[in-house]
Amino acid sequence: MDVNITGWFFIAIGIWMLTCVVRTAYEFLKRKRPGLRENKGLFILMMAVMFFMWAAWGFACFADPIEISSIGWPRYIGAGAFVIGLGLFIFSDVAKQGVIDKGFLVTKGIYSRLRHPMYLGQFLMAVGLPFFTRGLVTLCLSLVWIAQLFYWRWLEEQELLAKYPEYADYRKRTWF
Repeated sequence: MDVNITGWFFIAIGIWMLTCVVRTAYEFLKRKRPGLRENKGLFILMMAVMFFMWAAWGFACFADPIEISSIGWPRYIGAGAFVIGLGLFIFSDVAKQGVIDKGFLVTKGIYSRLRHPMYLGQFLMAVGLPFFTRGLVTLCLSLVWIAQLFYWRWLEEQELLAKYPEYADYRKRTWF
């Protein structure tokens, strides 16, 4: 175990944890202060936070000091899950034409089958990358991230139910 890489790993995990806390606080505060969503500067800041979250996660996965050496072929399943997750994330962003609220419920394209393809994509990426890099610590920490993703999804569902009366029916017709 290289001490220098281990130090950078813990710095990356610290940045990842901090950005997760910031993003979770933002999601929570949006619920308490509905006008917060329209603040463009804060929105740009949150996009930067998400960038640093993913950059720190990626670095941590590759620098994970505890390698799962018994993982052979599941490593490629992890790579596939990451690629599928990234594809879902990008495809849903294109279908929605960005992450900014359009003022109407998007139910076409991939959104006709999945309510939250971006969160599903993040879920697959968060689990797939540690499997690919064989990182035990990051694989365990991916459970924390998954819990956060489910919390963020729940907050978003509550917001959508309050904003769009048709969302309850849409939710019954779609998965995740």
